[in-house]
Amino acid sequence: SPNGTGEDHIRATRDQNGTYAMLYLPNPSQTVDVQLNILRGDTIIAQWYDPRNGISTKIGKFSTAGIQSFTSPDNGPDWVLLLDIA
Repeated sequence: SPNGTGEDHIRATRDQNGTYAMLYLPNPSQTVDVQLNILRGDTIIAQWYDPRNGISTKIGKFSTAGIQSFTSPDNGPDWVLLLDIA
């Protein structure tokens, strides 16, 4: 997805071995499309992390083939999408 600008700016990082990625979404109900084949393995585990209270919520397991859309929860700003190889 495009990075967005201003208050809609999305940031992403991954480790050089491709074992995890983190994406910061500043707004509630913000959607990002992620090309999952940047990560190693066949399956990833996705979670939403709320930096305001330190709680992670599992989204599910996804194939690393293709692109997957994720939409941040609608209850407040500042979400981190955590993607780990399964």
